[in-house]
Amino acid sequence: MIKTLYGLYVGLAGIVLVSLYCFINWSKTRASFPKETAFNEFPSKDISPGGLRHIYTNGFDVSARTLTSLLAGMAIKGYLLIIEEGKTIRLKKTGRDSGSLTDSEKLADECLFKGGNEVLLDGNQNEHMGVLYNKLWKHYDSKYKWKYYGDKLKPVVFALTGSIAALVVCGMAEQIGNRGFAVFQFVFNLIWLSGWTAGCAVFGVITVLMWYSVFTSKADRKSSFQIAVFLTLFMTPFYWIEVNTLLEFRQLVSLWLLLVFLFLALINIVFALKLKVFTEEGKTVTGKILLLKHRFSVRSQDRLLTAKTLEMYLPYALALNFEKDLTMALKDSNVGSFVPGWFKGEVKGDFVIYFEHRMREQIKKAAFKVKFSSSGVTTN
Repeated sequence: MIKTLYGLYVGLAGIVLVSLYCFINWSKTRASFPKETAFNEFPSKDISPGGLRHIYTNGFDVSARTLTSLLAGMAIKGYLLIIEEGKTIRLKKTGRDSGSLTDSEKLADECLFKGGNEVLLDGNQNEHMGVLYNKLWKHYDSKYKWKYYGDKLKPVVFALTGSIAALVVCGMAEQIGNRGFAVFQFVFNLIWLSGWTAGCAVFGVITVLMWYSVFTSKADRKSSFQIAVFLTLFMTPFYWIEVNTLLEFRQLVSLWLLLVFLFLALINIVFALKLKVFTEEGKTVTGKILLLKHRFSVRSQDRLLTAKTLEMYLPYALALNFEKDLTMALKDSNVGSFVPGWFKGEVKGDFVIYFEHRMREQIKKAAFKVKFSSSGVTTN
């Protein structure tokens, strides 16, 4: 009986070792709340809100949120007017000197206003917005990678390799004494199936996120729906092959070994999605980001805002996904109806939420095709 369970013991040991490796790597590089930080202190005076988002996501995401935050920051400094004209948005330079702009804001100025002092976001793809998107990603990556965050590819590949090795040994142990066991076929199918499963999982996550965006986002649902439908139809044959291959693989191994394979696959997917590799400087900055988001998520008197303070936090809220908490803080502060002078348009509801939806909608339409073809789908 013990002999027939050799494979099971090896499989369980493999799950424990891979899980332990993933947990140690995750705990070593993750950020946590700093012990003491003043509430009014921004995460960093030298890093723009968009740059903070890039660090916070480990270089994974430059999105419409990043660009919305960037343009809001330029407008707050008096460099831009953002004018809503029906369904379109016009960005207009005020003529103020660019000396107060950050590097990323100067890059936006250079890319967007090559042809003049105005840019119209009218729901069509805008070549300049697409160029800005690509240049901004490279700018953030060259400036912040290795200083604030590292490359998570190495630990992810190591975990995947360890999982495949564990499954190979597990399959061999299960078949002790079974002379009819096709070792080469088992190893080949295992390696091929691991890569195939990983690919299906990645596209599956993207597809789910796109469908989630269709039902929850108010910005550009039509484009999200089109991409969600395309991905669903495109990936259906691949999922069919995945299921049939798993059934075929099941003929080579026992049911519990197949379960070990699926469990290890789940561990690797979660590890790849959740792992963020921060340097010591990155941990400090990200810890302050977590503290800032937490302070706004808790309703208390220490976050009372004036209209001027709200403007200071607005780009951070847009970039770091706490605009709803900022709106609640504004209500707690009894500031009343707030619309900054640099925004010209008819605001429906709370300004922060309305501005975020309108800008993100137009920016996604202007830069989405470039984003989808160059760096994958971003739902934010």
